[in-house]
Amino acid sequence: MKLLALEGDPHDLGAELKRRIAGLKRASRFVGYRESFGLATELRELVEAIEEKVLPLDPAKAFELADAFLATHRKTFERIDDSSGAVSDVYRDTCKAWLRAAAASAAEKGWVDRVYEVAAEDDYGVCERLLQEAAILLSEHELRRLAHRYESDALEDESDPDRFDSASFSATVRLGLVAEALRDPALYERSITLRGRELNDLQRLAIARRYLDYGQAGPAIERIEAMEDRGNAERWRLLAEAYGRAGRRDEQLQCLWSLLEGTGHFGTYEEILELLPAREHTEAKERAREAALRLGDLLSAASFLLRIGAGADAERLTMDRVVELEGAYFAHLKSLAELAGEHSYPRIEMPCYRELLSDILKEARSKAYGHAARYFRQLEQLDRAIDDYAPLSDHLVFVDALRQRHGRKYAFWRRVEE
Repeated sequence: MKLLALEGDPHDLGAELKRRIAGLKRASRFVGYRESFGLATELRELVEAIEEKVLPLDPAKAFELADAFLATHRKTFERIDDSSGAVSDVYRDTCKAWLRAAAASAAEKGWVDRVYEVAAEDDYGVCERLLQEAAILLSEHELRRLAHRYESDALEDESDPDRFDSASFSATVRLGLVAEALRDPALYERSITLRGRELNDLQRLAIARRYLDYGQAGPAIERIEAMEDRGNAERWRLLAEAYGRAGRRDEQLQCLWSLLEGTGHFGTYEEILELLPAREHTEAKERAREAALRLGDLLSAASFLLRIGAGADAERLTMDRVVELEGAYFAHLKSLAELAGEHSYPRIEMPCYRELLSDILKEARSKAYGHAARYFRQLEQLDRAIDDYAPLSDHLVFVDALRQRHGRKYAFWRRVEE
């Protein structure tokens, strides 16, 4: 690559980078989804060269290049399909390079105004990190000035409480980002409640997360407890964390049990055991087992039971509710089948592999016939380990029905015979 050849010459490297950035401004050819990854790689190489090769030697030049590159974002996004977000990520990362170069450069003053101007030109959300990470460049006093400016923008027409246009909304969002740079959860909360808006549960969770991130468990607990949806799993998760930070162990345990009983998440069970003395583990396992048997989702329940050593319960539950495997997400089916194999429960593996196989054939996904043939062979091996198929049909009956329904899918059967 030409950039590598120029690494030892910062002047020529800077000139080459400037030329490439100018090329981005002129470019008009549309870049499709597949090509966007290659473009992202090229752009990342350019930004890394600015930050790693130019910045240490010439901060003013590095800032000039980073600023010019960031200014190309609108033109770039007008001509690409960035559904993957790969190019957006490069521009977001450039914000930190911009801030570092600005902080190291003495060439420009008035950084509060400059940051405000650059953020105002952002039409695609790529400059959010410029505000989130602004403490790299701005002092606390300068960040407060910037926050005040955004608050003024948001309340510019406060005389009309029903008016809340896109400009006002953008100002509140940017105020929240500056609050993150200040690590000020109260200001973040204010950015949401400006103009007397009522909080919803998602906003309460976001605010609580900020309070927790900045070491304030008490206010976080207050916001979470004010939520209307008391059964929200994320609510239980965050509340358990907040109680843990506050040293309120009993309430933390209650939240974790509520979370476990609603989700069957094995990691939550492990957290509970860590908080309990060893003498209470047997009782906790029994409570967890009973909770799993009440879960609405069969795959979660069976997986959890297998993990806690209650495989016999998992097997009975699977056989009793086997119809619920039909149409289940293939990754979850495959995960349960593999887990059952690890714990030697072939009667759980068998219906999972049958459903995985039948789904491929029913949808005629010929590209997946190799997987289907592998599931078929897995079922043949399981047949040797299963004595009682009830309430399901045995392997020979299943295969006969499969041939009747899908006998003309010759590509699949050839794979099986191979």
